[in-house]
Amino acid sequence: MRVARTSPAARVLDGKIYVLGGCRDRKEDFSEWGEVFDTKTQTWEALPNYKPTLEEDPDSLPIMSMIHDSVVIDDKVHVVDSCNTSFYYLPRQGKWGRGNLDSEPTFKRDWCVIDKLIFSCGFNGHIYIYIGVSLRSWNHRCDEAGMDWKRVRGLQSFQERLHRSRVAHFRGEIASLSWACHKIKYNISLNLEEFLPGARLTNFGHNLVVFWDVHVVVGGRGHKSSEIWCAEISLERQSGGQVWGNVEWSDVILTVDPSSKVVYSLS
Repeated sequence: MRVARTSPAARVLDGKIYVLGGCRDRKEDFSEWGEVFDTKTQTWEALPNYKPTLEEDPDSLPIMSMIHDSVVIDDKVHVVDSCNTSFYYLPRQGKWGRGNLDSEPTFKRDWCVIDKLIFSCGFNGHIYIYIGVSLRSWNHRCDEAGMDWKRVRGLQSFQERLHRSRVAHFRGEIASLSWACHKIKYNISLNLEEFLPGARLTNFGHNLVVFWDVHVVVGGRGHKSSEIWCAEISLERQSGGQVWGNVEWSDVILTVDPSSKVVYSLS
C-alpha cells in the first residue's frame, strides 16, 4: 500500500481491492482516505480526494483512523466508523457519498449481508438493518437513494438477552460490563474495543445467525467459564420498509475457558 494503515476496511469489486481508513485523521488533507489495488496490473492508486463544501462541519467527517467495517452493495463500497458515521464510495464514478444522521444512534459492530441487505448488532443488543433513505452526496448538492440504520422489529426478548450478556475481556479474564466501564472511567484501561459486546453475525441461507458469549460461574468456589451461544433468526420484510425477525432457535453450543471470546463468524 502507498499509506501505512492500521485495521483498514477492504473489499473487492470488479477485480480491484478497495482499502479505506486505518490512517491518520487530518482536517484539511484527505489524500490518505483510500486507495485501490488493481489485481491485473499489480499496482496501487490513490482514490480521488474528497472536497468539502464551505458550510460543512469538519467534526462531522468520518474518523478514518477508526473504521469498523465495509461491505459492497450495488457497486458501492459502504463503510462505517466508530461513531456510526456511514459513507460510501462509488468506484465507477469516483465519487464519495454520505448517509444522513443516524436515526438509531448507538455503537454498532460486525456487519453481515443477506440478500443485499446489511445487518449489524448494536451495543444495546438490538439488531439493525441498513436500508434505503435519502442520501446527500458530498460532492454534489442533490439527494440520492442512500442508506440509514433501522431497528429489526420483533426481537425484544432476544435484545434483552444480548444486552444482559455483555461481557468484558480484560487481561485474559472476563468481567461484567459495569466493571469494564469503571476501568475506563478511572483510566485503568482505554481499550474500549474489548469492552463492546462480543456478538458476531453471519448468514445461513436467508436467515441471520448470531453468536455471543455469556459469563457464568460454576460451582461454589466461584470458578468462571464462558458459554458461546448461537441463535438463528428468520427475517420478513413488511410494508413500509420495516423488517421483522423471529428467533427460530437459540442454545449454548460450547463452553470454553474464560480467556476465550468470539472473534469472527463465517458461513
